[in-house]
Amino acid sequence: MEMEKVNVLRRLAFTVAVLLLAASRAFAAEGLGERVLFDALQTPLAQWELEKGISAKIENNALTLRSGDADFGSAAPREHARFQESATADIEIKNVAVGQMVIQVEWLREDGTLVSAPNLVERTKTAVNLTGKKLADVLPKGEAPKKFRLKFWVEGRGAEAQITKAVVRFRRAWRKADTKLVKAFDGGTPFKADPGMSAQANQKDIVAKLEPKTGFSAFYWTEKVAYDPNGVVLLDLATLQGGVMSLQALCRGEGDADLRAIDLIKDAPAAGMYEVPLKRFQDQAPSGTKELVFKFWLAGNEAIACVSGLFYGMAP
Repeated sequence: MEMEKVNVLRRLAFTVAVLLLAASRAFAAEGLGERVLFDALQTPLAQWELEKGISAKIENNALTLRSGDADFGSAAPREHARFQESATADIEIKNVAVGQMVIQVEWLREDGTLVSAPNLVERTKTAVNLTGKKLADVLPKGEAPKKFRLKFWVEGRGAEAQITKAVVRFRRAWRKADTKLVKAFDGGTPFKADPGMSAQANQKDIVAKLEPKTGFSAFYWTEKVAYDPNGVVLLDLATLQGGVMSLQALCRGEGDADLRAIDLIKDAPAAGMYEVPLKRFQDQAPSGTKELVFKFWLAGNEAIACVSGLFYGMAP
């Protein structure tokens, strides 16, 4: 009888531990938030590529595609989004009249050349409601694409399709699920720009751009974090064009003394998610380091970037 009680208690303790672990992971993911990679209804029509004969219109909370006299044709955003492993798609096709519709994922290399274009939504003549579809489920084999875009096909003369939702988003996450968020920096966190740098908050994003005839410059968040060699930095760089970016940790000592700048990321040429453990640079941090300031650099005469967030966490 006593042994049975012990076994019950053990099973209960195990269940509680599993639930607590799941809750902590969910909390960590929630703290980092998510970012929309593509939203068809929020993409201006001027930023779409339409094949000959295909027309597009955004009205009444829907994207309407028509084929007119064309037998078939496609519409796709000009801008390519950077692929994230956790990306999911929500698709709502309200109506398909006369013809048919197909939605593809165009997988692309860094230079924008096509890898493959599998179907995300198979050929349909009826309404479709797809929620939380993982883009990774249709990844090509043998080559890892860097970018993607959705491509919308209408087939049949006089075909018409109404799309009320086509959104791709991803949820940020640490490499190690038990890393705890300490501080989040974004467009709502105070920041300052050095001469030659234009930095403007756009909701939670910061759009940074080098001013004319400026080869390099930076902006930095004015709020500090306590230095800990177990710290982890996660940078969400949504876009980067015309140059390279670097990220520094400015080491501050007693009395806010400026001790040293450590290059956490140096001359990165592309947008993406960058996670950096501070342990990698532990030997570079002066012994009197108390706090850190994060500074974002651009280099390149026409460099422009969109920073969606920087996150400082603590690894166990």
